[in-house]
Amino acid sequence: MFALVSLQSSEAGCTLSCSACFWSFSGHAGLFLPTNFPEEPEKQGIATTAITLIRLHAEKIAPPRALWVPFDLGRPCGAPNDPTFQRRVLRQALSLLEHDEGPVLEDFPDDEPQAAAVQELWSCPISFARSEETLTGAAAVERALSDEISAMKPWYERAVVARSRTTVSDASGSFEDIAACIASMFNDELPDSPDLGRSLADAVRLRAEDLKAFMLESASAQPGNPTPGELNDWFWNETKTAQIFHQLRSVCMAQGQPELKTLGFLLVPLSRQQPLTV
Repeated sequence: MFALVSLQSSEAGCTLSCSACFWSFSGHAGLFLPTNFPEEPEKQGIATTAITLIRLHAEKIAPPRALWVPFDLGRPCGAPNDPTFQRRVLRQALSLLEHDEGPVLEDFPDDEPQAAAVQELWSCPISFARSEETLTGAAAVERALSDEISAMKPWYERAVVARSRTTVSDASGSFEDIAACIASMFNDELPDSPDLGRSLADAVRLRAEDLKAFMLESASAQPGNPTPGELNDWFWNETKTAQIFHQLRSVCMAQGQPELKTLGFLLVPLSRQQPLTV
């Protein structure tokens, strides 16, 4: 979720900054901030509004004004390269400032337009022959993760060259280290955290996020023009990595440590969660 602070500006209008993109609005200025910030500006008489991708979060947090949008995570204004549609989203978020008091939560009425160039469903050319059978033991889990990492690595390297960047962090170590850390959660006893000064739950969360980013970036470099929805469907429905995430969720939810239970809840999106197996 992002909070959008709106201020009255001069007649010439001013600029709204969203990451590296700049948006102009006549008579308004806006700035995207984390949602724990709106309380302070509101106390100072500065009205705030927010765009949220997860409606449940907005219902729980109850910011003064929020617009829920039915788009993929990471795309609060809709698909890239569609400024007309993105302006619609931003203007509707700004229109919530007409409400003097909140909390106000409104729904954006439309899905993002599908690119005209997408004529047929994308499918990943690499098949992992996923089985729904539960993988047993750390060795089997590590082997399954390593096999998928090896298959996707050339495509990941191609994606990094094409984009000159990656969202995979340096803090997780090598991809082999990531596989070993996640697999260690399937031993009879929980391992110690592999990172000094970081809890086990945080260390596993970081590596799980990096592994998912690696898989999605790798798949996005393959032939075709997959949408974020297609990439996510492929990841959660076809990869052994996602199957292991489901099992890891069950392992974490069965622990007595609240931090691990929280990790288990957050590891798999609500729409993808399966019955616990532990």
